[in-house]
Amino acid sequence: MSEFNDQIKLLISHISEKEKDKLLARLLRKDMALAKRLFFEYMNTETVEEKRAHLAQKIDLNLERLNQNKVSVDSLLIQLREISGNINDHVYETKDKFGEISLNIHMLNQTFKTSFTLLQKTSSFRMHAFNLYVVTRIFRTLIQITKLHEDFRIEFKSDLMLLRNNMSQVPALMDTAIRHGLDLNWIDVYEIPSYIESIHRDIRKSGFLR
Repeated sequence: MSEFNDQIKLLISHISEKEKDKLLARLLRKDMALAKRLFFEYMNTETVEEKRAHLAQKIDLNLERLNQNKVSVDSLLIQLREISGNINDHVYETKDKFGEISLNIHMLNQTFKTSFTLLQKTSSFRMHAFNLYVVTRIFRTLIQITKLHEDFRIEFKSDLMLLRNNMSQVPALMDTAIRHGLDLNWIDVYEIPSYIESIHRDIRKSGFLR
C-alpha cells in the first residue's frame, strides 16, 4: 500500500493544475460524502457543534413524526438505521467523534420517549431485531466512550443514566441485553469496564450480537 501511495504521489506531481482540477471535479461528482467533507473543511460557516445540534433536531423531528403515524416496531427499526446512517455521514464529514457518541445516545433516548407505548405492547418475538440493534449500538457506544479522555466522559453521565432507566422499563429489551452479555450496570461512565472492547469481541466470537 505504501508503494502504491508513493506511485500516486509521483503521478500527481506530473499532472498539470488544470488537469488536477478536472480530475477532482470528476471525483467529487461520484463521491458526494467526500464532497461534503471538503466543503465543511474549507467553505462551511457552521461549527461542528452547530451541525451536531441541527442533526439532533432532525432526529427528534423524524422520530416524533414516526410516532404520530403509529407505525410498527419494524418501521421504527428502519428509521433508526436511517438515522444511524445520517450520524455516520456527520462523523465522516466533520470528524466529530464526541458527536457520534452523543447523537447515538440521544437517538436511543428519543426513541424511548416517542415510542415507549409501542415498545411496551409489542411481543418479544416481534421485538427481537429491534432489541438486538439497540444492544449492539449500546455496546459500540460504550466502547467509544472508553477511548475518550476522562474529562470528556462525564458529559455523558446523565444521558446514560436516562438510557439505562429507559431500558429497564422494557422487559423484552432487558432479556435481550442479558442474553447477549450486556450488563446494565456498565451503562454509566464510571462503571464501563476498561476492557469492554475485549468483552464485546469474545461475545461475538461466541455467536451472540448477530
